[in-house]
Amino acid sequence: MVERNDALFRHADRRVVRYRHGRVHRLGQIGAYFAYAGSFVFGSGLAIVPFLYGGVVQEYQWLTDRQFVDAEAVAMITPGPVVITTGFIGYLVAGFWGAVVAALGSFVPC
Repeated sequence: MVERNDALFRHADRRVVRYRHGRVHRLGQIGAYFAYAGSFVFGSGLAIVPFLYGGVVQEYQWLTDRQFVDAEAVAMITPGPVVITTGFIGYLVAGFWGAVVAALGSFVPC
């Protein structure tokens, strides 16, 4: 899996994410994580897959292994860039707005 220095991300996470009733707002987490992924992962769309696995499945546990594999399968069979997987993952985690936030977060830093 991808080894990375989380100090920068944790600092950004604290600043970007809004708190609601003592809990971190899920859309803020999604936006911060996918903006981080979009900023620091270069190469083809497949280059982001192991990075996403590390964050989405292992770190945040938003999806199970099976859900992540299903999301990748959907991304592979649909036309367009593979990195649009981020939108589908966002949808699985937080519905329509999760998809919007995840897709914007991964594409805007480019």
